[in-house]
Amino acid sequence: MTAFAVIALALALIGVYGLIAYVVALRTHEVGIRLALGATRETVFLDLFGTGARLVFAGVGAGVVIAALLRRVVSTFVFGITTGDPMTYLAAALAFSVVAIMAISLPARRASRVEPIIALRAE
Repeated sequence: MTAFAVIALALALIGVYGLIAYVVALRTHEVGIRLALGATRETVFLDLFGTGARLVFAGVGAGVVIAALLRRVVSTFVFGITTGDPMTYLAAALAFSVVAIMAISLPARRASRVEPIIALRAE
C-alpha cells in the first residue's frame, strides 16, 4: 500500500508540474509584457502561483467530497479499515496539497525570472 501511495504521489507531482509548466509556457509572452511594463517579479510569481494554487485547492476539495460520497463503495474493497476517518482525509488532502504547491512553485519562479526582452523576442 505504501508503494502505491508513493507512486500516486509521484504521479500527482509530475502531472501538476507538467500542467503548470505548460500554462506558464503559454503565458511567457504575457509575462514578458508585464515585466517590460513595470510589474515586479514578485507580482508575476504570486499571480502564477495563485492561479495554480486555486486549481490545486479546488481539485483537493472536490476529491475529498467525492471520496466522502463514495466511502460506502470503497468499504466493500477494504477489510479492517474504517473508510470514514476524518484524519485520513485530512492527511491525504494535506499531502497532495503540499506536493502540488511544491510543483507549482518551480514553474512560477522560473517564469518570474524571465528577461522581458527574451520573452518578447520568442514569439
